[in-house]
Amino acid sequence: RVLQKKRKDILDMLSAAVDAVQPSKVVKDVFRGSQLVFASESIDLASFDNVYIVGFGKASVGMAQAVCDAVTITKGIVITNNPSATIRNHLVEVIIGGHPLPNEGSIRGTEKILDLLGNCSENDCVVVLISGGGSSLFCKPRVSLNDLQKTFDLLLRNGVSIEELNTIRKHLSFVKGGQLVQYTKAVIVTLILSDVVHNPVSSIASGPTSPDPSTFSDARQIFKQYQLWTNIPLTVRTIITEGIAGRISETFKENNPVFKNVFNFIIATNEHACQGAMDKAKELGYNTTLMATSITGEA
Repeated sequence: RVLQKKRKDILDMLSAAVDAVQPSKVVKDVFRGSQLVFASESIDLASFDNVYIVGFGKASVGMAQAVCDAVTITKGIVITNNPSATIRNHLVEVIIGGHPLPNEGSIRGTEKILDLLGNCSENDCVVVLISGGGSSLFCKPRVSLNDLQKTFDLLLRNGVSIEELNTIRKHLSFVKGGQLVQYTKAVIVTLILSDVVHNPVSSIASGPTSPDPSTFSDARQIFKQYQLWTNIPLTVRTIITEGIAGRISETFKENNPVFKNVFNFIIATNEHACQGAMDKAKELGYNTTLMATSITGEA
């Protein structure tokens, strides 16, 4: 009986942790009417001519639904890996992409998103919804899909960290590492669910709307560190080498004026999940201590 009780308590705590970062809930929590309200500022979506949604990641559908419930949108496109995901709004198209490796669906969905962004004006707002898995679901590569898949398969099998993986992803892409923002004149407001320890905006889904501190040289260094430089496809080596030589533009950096109308907000993190579990544990009568929120290791 005692064991059953403890097991139930643990499951309740786990459920509370998951509930605390439930995608549609955390998006709903930042809305007050048509306003997005954050500690640093608030943005009234009703003040724009049009509001568009673009989303990519495993939680993009839940996030998009919450935006649709809060404000009137003109059009939206989200890329997810869940074939049964639907949105109760006929103006939002759901596209199924690949994860953990990108596929044709990822590329097709990305092209549709870029078309939508290209049609926006300065008085429009694009709400970008980013969550875990976004790197492989949102994909416009500088090399063939086959070469990209081969490269990431190698990296994943060699235990490369998520930050290292995303440094390489950004430099083989036309949209990651802040490059997405160049495709539109609209104001961009990005809502982010973090799946990366310490929540670096530039790494979550490979930071498509965020300045990128990493370089082509960093990307080559990672390949060399894991002794993969000679194993990866020639096309990938060529892109990195051309980038180092300055013949391919670097990802967008901190002081680039392209970020002038871009606002990035992290709306849920591992800390929120831990806090949810802690609150539940207290409610069940346990003495609780939060030891850490950033323990990592080989799963």
